[in-house]
Amino acid sequence: MPISYLERFGYAPAYPSLEHQDAIEAIVDYFAPDSRVQAVILTGSCARGVAALQSCVDISVLVSPDDLAAFRREERSSFERFVHGDPACIALARVVPWSAVDVEFVSGEFGPGPHGWTTGPDNYELELGNTLAWVHPLLQRGSRFEALQAAYLPFYDDAQRAERLREVLLFARNNVDHVVPYAERDLLVQALKRLHHACEEYLQALFIHRRIYPIAYDKWVRQQLVDILGEPALYEEYLWLIAPPALTVRRLHDRCRRLTAFLDELS
Repeated sequence: MPISYLERFGYAPAYPSLEHQDAIEAIVDYFAPDSRVQAVILTGSCARGVAALQSCVDISVLVSPDDLAAFRREERSSFERFVHGDPACIALARVVPWSAVDVEFVSGEFGPGPHGWTTGPDNYELELGNTLAWVHPLLQRGSRFEALQAAYLPFYDDAQRAERLREVLLFARNNVDHVVPYAERDLLVQALKRLHHACEEYLQALFIHRRIYPIAYDKWVRQQLVDILGEPALYEEYLWLIAPPALTVRRLHDRCRRLTAFLDELS
């Protein structure tokens, strides 16, 4: 049996409290009788064993593309009633100060989403990583989940990778190129926004370049750069890039020059 993403990078599922574990088991029991459910997948920080007491429970429920619309329609209100009435989920809600349970219904159909010039990165690699890679299946019915993993892991094919890297670098450079001109027009907030988009696109490109699926572009950055990619020095530089500078043209220009150098290394 091939080594999983979690094992490859030294992670394993773990729950920060008994309330988390009990709620997860209750959710699996809730979905198990439905024959349309092909897999119940633990995702997020619990799957990687790095959850805090305040972490919510993240779960994806895999159904076929033909069943997804009806499944969502039926389960949206039904599952909400379950969460509000189940003793284990209620107990977890007392521990987690916000949404304690986050369940997503997925079809297993993946494709690049819209990536506009001003939107920041799309979610394609994130969806693949957080549905198939950085996860732990809690229930499987049939072989579809394993077939999807076989199709996309350890990474999608080289032809798609080359095209995705080219595209992401194009968007990142476009954002970098807009930072200083906006700052020179005293549009400093917009300049900072474009810098942040470029930094996130750099992370996207970096993970594509390394053939590793990312977890997020706006959280778990230290874990991803230091623990997964083994780049502690890069993490310190990235903090400097992304940290809000005193909004002057010169300081924004310094960040753009350094970020451009990082992008050049991936070209």
